[in-house]
Amino acid sequence: MLIYISTLEKANIIEDVCQTNNILVLKGIVKKDFNFALYSSLQNEFENIDYIVINIDSLKNNTAEEILDGIKRLQLFYSMKIIIMCNMENEINQNMVSILINELKIYSIITKTEDEEIKKELNKFINEKVEYKDISFLNIQDQLNIGILGTKSGIGTTTQSIAITKYFNKKANSSQACYIERMQSTIINSFISNYKLKLKNNGISFQNVDMYKSKPRGYKQNVFDFGNISECENIKEFLQCDIKIIITGSKIWQVEYLYRVFEVIEQNNNGKIFFIFNSTPEEQEKEIQKSMGKYKKNTYFAKEIKSPFSEKIDNEEIYSEMFNMLQIKENEKINNKSKKFLKWRK
Repeated sequence: MLIYISTLEKANIIEDVCQTNNILVLKGIVKKDFNFALYSSLQNEFENIDYIVINIDSLKNNTAEEILDGIKRLQLFYSMKIIIMCNMENEINQNMVSILINELKIYSIITKTEDEEIKKELNKFINEKVEYKDISFLNIQDQLNIGILGTKSGIGTTTQSIAITKYFNKKANSSQACYIERMQSTIINSFISNYKLKLKNNGISFQNVDMYKSKPRGYKQNVFDFGNISECENIKEFLQCDIKIIITGSKIWQVEYLYRVFEVIEQNNNGKIFFIFNSTPEEQEKEIQKSMGKYKKNTYFAKEIKSPFSEKIDNEEIYSEMFNMLQIKENEKINNKSKKFLKWRK
């Protein structure tokens, strides 16, 4: 049996899919607000339900916090499969989807807008015997915010940020990603003065990389360069990114700055967190990775980038692996960093 909360338009789609799959619709709720706290505690309504479809776009009078709290209640009290329908055009919905995936571990999320595509996705989720967990952010979200932060000045944060932007554009064969400057230094101004470029819509374009001083509209991947942690004034914004990438090094004077990063990211570790070590001797890589504890599977070692604007992406292989990782796994607690790092730092 199935219950849905939806707009009238999408309700017709849900009813059609249920009829095709011989699923009884116990109740359809078509309204602009919904008392999750009330309905999620009514056993006579929900205890025998196999599926609940929640169209977030229909809940105009509920806040994001109310919606997420209601879904948490459903997870707590019932074993029904939760299927979410959500338009990704606004940032509030994007943030909700990020929380649904990373915190609530809900992966049955439909972001399509065309009726036939919605039917196809709904059919897939209803007929899955096991909850599908291999869903990439790139497939779910129409817009992905990637925050990149360095452990110290000169570690290569900007170089990696531009290279990752270039990687996405190469993969899509179009300008679907952009670089966004969120640090004190003015990289964009340097390009303007050195290459006689003109600022347009608060941004420039250089060698097929669109670069902005503030977040623009219309890009699928927004790559934020937050500079180094010591000078970063936007740590909260960095922590809210869907994917967070820390750029660091393995030398003794670089490692000590990594401790500060651990302190910061433990405040809020929602979303994916990756570590990229620059210029690390190959013989040290295994020991470093082991010492990273719960982050060891999210630790990568980058080759030297001669030019981030090059058509040949120097670290394409590790970028592909990073952005194709599909599931956040519970790993062991991080090891004693100071003792472990002493084994390999020089």
